Amino acid sequence: MKKLRWYLFVSLAVLVGLYPLRYVIIKQTFGLLTTKPLELLQIQFGIHFFTHILFLAGWHCW
Repeated sequence: MKKLRWYLFVSLAVLVGLYPLRYVIIKQTFGLLTTKPLELLQIQFGIHFFTHILFLAGWHCW
């Protein structure tokens, strides 16, 4: 039973950790991006948005 809980915990942690990659892999506006006006979704916003996702994902690995 203890191992089952550990595997469940690890699986959920990996899924939560990989969630930000959805925004990088899928090139559509969904989730939080649908609340932003089109003017913000230009190239500069995309660069900043994806950079902060990758930075936070890398920070969690430390």
